[in-house]
Amino acid sequence: MRRLKRKVLNAERALFQKVKKSVLGLHYALGITRALPPVSCQIEITTVCNYNCVMCNRNFVDKGRKNRMMSVEEFRQVLSHLPRSIRHIFFMGQMGDAFCHPGFYEMLDHASDRGYQISIATNGERLTRERTERLAKYNLWRLHVSLDSIDEETYSTIRGGSIAKIIENLRFFKDRNPNTSLFLAMVLMKDNVGGMDRFLDTAKGLKADLIILQMMIPFSSEIWAEQSLYNDAGALRSMAKVVKRHREGSGLSFGRGGGSDNWSFQPSNGLCESAFSIPQIMVNGDVVPCCMVSNAEEEFTAGVPFRINPGNYVVGNVITHPLMAVWNNRKIKQIRKEIIKAHRFYRRVDGGCPVKGIEGFAEIKRGVPGQSGFDYCKVCALRWQVGG
Repeated sequence: MRRLKRKVLNAERALFQKVKKSVLGLHYALGITRALPPVSCQIEITTVCNYNCVMCNRNFVDKGRKNRMMSVEEFRQVLSHLPRSIRHIFFMGQMGDAFCHPGFYEMLDHASDRGYQISIATNGERLTRERTERLAKYNLWRLHVSLDSIDEETYSTIRGGSIAKIIENLRFFKDRNPNTSLFLAMVLMKDNVGGMDRFLDTAKGLKADLIILQMMIPFSSEIWAEQSLYNDAGALRSMAKVVKRHREGSGLSFGRGGGSDNWSFQPSNGLCESAFSIPQIMVNGDVVPCCMVSNAEEEFTAGVPFRINPGNYVVGNVITHPLMAVWNNRKIKQIRKEIIKAHRFYRRVDGGCPVKGIEGFAEIKRGVPGQSGFDYCKVCALRWQVGG
C-alpha cells in the first residue's frame, strides 16, 4: 500500500513539475511578478551544526545568525501560517543540521500530523541506526546528504568527521527506508575533485536517486584563489569526462549543477524558480526569496567581493504573519522584477554580448553601483552555475 501511494505521489509530483515549469516560463516571458500560492517551502529550524566545513558560509556570517534554534512552538506557529496549497516541507540545512535540534522529532510529528510530504538535508553524521528507525514512521520523501569526498583523509580535512561512519549510516538508512529518495551532493573544489570518480562509484553502490555536483561558492577571496576549479582548465575537462562516463555507463541521474559535459564559466539558461514558487523560511521566521541572500554578507565569485546585504531581501515574517500576506507584497514582486531583468540580460550575453567568462563576469560585478537594494540578483553566483 505504501509503495502504491509512493507511485501515485511521484506521478503527481512529475505532473506538477511540468506545470510549474510552464508557469515559470510565463513569468519570465511576460514579466509577471505576482506568483501563485506555493506548494513547497523550505524551513531552517536551526543554524547549529556538528561540523565546521572549510568552505561553509557559517565561517563568514554575522554572529547573530550562528547557533540559533527555532522553538517547537515557533515551528507550530509557522505551520499554522502556511497556506493550504503547501504539500511539501524541506528541512533545509543552510548553516545547520536538523538533527542537531533537540526538538526535531517533535517538529516532524507536527508536520506529519498535518499531512505534509517531508524532505531533510543533513551531513549524515547523526543519522544513527536509532534515529533511522525513528524516521521510518514519517515515510520521508527525500534525504539530501552532502558528502564531498569518499577519501577518509580528504573528508576529515574538509568536514572534520569520518566518511566511513557516514557511509555506514546511509547503507542502513537506505535498507530501512527503501522508498525514500536519496540525493547525494558533492561541493567541488581543488581539495576533493580528484576523488569525483570514487564518489560516483560509491553513490551507485548506495543506490542514490540523484547526484548533485555543485561548484563551491566562495565566501572569501582566499577560498576563491585556493579552491576554485574555474582557475584550472585541465580539471574542468577531466570533470566533464568523468561525469559523462558515469552518466552513460552507470545509469546515475544528475540534477541541476551536475551531469554537465561543459563546466566552463558561463551563464545558465535555467530559470530561477525559488522567488516564484519556493519560499525560504529562516530560523527566526523571516521569509526570503532565495537561500543565497541569507548565506553571507559577501560573496567572491571571480575574485570580486560583492556585498549581499541579506536584510534587504527579507520580505516578511511567517511566525507573526500568514505566508500569503507576504508572498505577493510589493517588496517580493520588486525582487522578482529584478530577477527577470537579470535573466533577460544574461540571455543577451549568451546571444553574443562580448561580456563572457570569468573576466567578463568580474567586469559586470564591478560595474554594479552601490551594491544595495536587490543588486545581488544581477550578479548571483547561481546564475553563473556556481553553487547550483
